[in-house]
Amino acid sequence: MIEFREMKQEDEIAVWDVVNRTFNEFITPTYSIEGVESFFKYVNPESLSELFNEGYPNFVAVVAEINNQIVGVISFSVRDNECHITLLFVDGKYHRRGIAKGLLNTMLDICRNHNPNLSEITVKSSPYAVTIYEKMGFKQIDSEQIMDGIRFTPMVLKT
Repeated sequence: MIEFREMKQEDEIAVWDVVNRTFNEFITPTYSIEGVESFFKYVNPESLSELFNEGYPNFVAVVAEINNQIVGVISFSVRDNECHITLLFVDGKYHRRGIAKGLLNTMLDICRNHNPNLSEITVKSSPYAVTIYEKMGFKQIDSEQIMDGIRFTPMVLKT
């Protein structure tokens, strides 16, 4: 049974563990050294803690749990009529079980509660995740780009 819930402050270490492990397994091999260093400069236990303390609308996160173990996370910010996904990671052992879709749907519910006029969700997808986002209904809005070594494809889901 998969449970989806908003992240709590005491989840930070478990969330970091999922992000770190999953990034290194699936994304690091496709990034330059600069890209990996840039990612970990902005995404680390301290930055997660700071973002968590900032809270809504700059940072909201949802976790997926199986047997009280965090196996996935999505974080996002809310701006005007748009939500922007900042992180979406699911532990590799739990891929292809609908966890990413469940995280996205839970995020959508939260965004719509805060903003009934929500019109779109945006993301800067890693090369690894483009196909996953497409399966969830996202469309590419530009070609792959590189910023600070981080490779991403801008995508949008109209709601």
